[in-house]
Amino acid sequence: MDINIPIWNQFVDFLAWTLGSLATLTGSAGLGIIAFTVLFKTLVMPLTVKALRSSKAMQELAPRIKELQKKHGNDRQRLSQETMALYQRHRVNPMAGCFPMLVQIPIFLGLYNAIMTLSTSGSGFWTQGFLWLPSLAQPDPIRLLPIVAGLFQFVQTQMMRPANQPKSTDPQQAMMNSIMNIMPLTVV
Repeated sequence: MDINIPIWNQFVDFLAWTLGSLATLTGSAGLGIIAFTVLFKTLVMPLTVKALRSSKAMQELAPRIKELQKKHGNDRQRLSQETMALYQRHRVNPMAGCFPMLVQIPIFLGLYNAIMTLSTSGSGFWTQGFLWLPSLAQPDPIRLLPIVAGLFQFVQTQMMRPANQPKSTDPQQAMMNSIMNIMPLTVV
């Protein structure tokens, strides 16, 4: 993904500089990426915690929202008003669960572009091997990284579900659960 917007290019250059500095500091591009990931996850931790709390609050309000849908099923305006009032009473923001992902998407895209730029430069730590990878400038020859990433995503989605959640009879919820189980396979 090559985007030619000056501010985007500056952002990618900053990420490339950060990754290069961390690679120099740690002596390895792989360790530099790991250090960047830990640093980034630490910085967005408050947003992630807020998103998880919002998600949990939304799950707790789900039965009440279902009741409102049954009560005001035909009157969309009234249903919307009652739902918003319910959110306000319980101080829940339905968008709070999405915001951290919206913040992370441009950073991940920029990070991808920065790593591609560094690895195609053909010099430094980026052409050296790391763990089983002969070179960070080449794809994983045994495809272990995508499998591990998919496995971690699956575990993370399982952890997001309430521990004692009964099997849902709602077809929409069942479809959502199926999608959440299949999504990690798309990484591989």
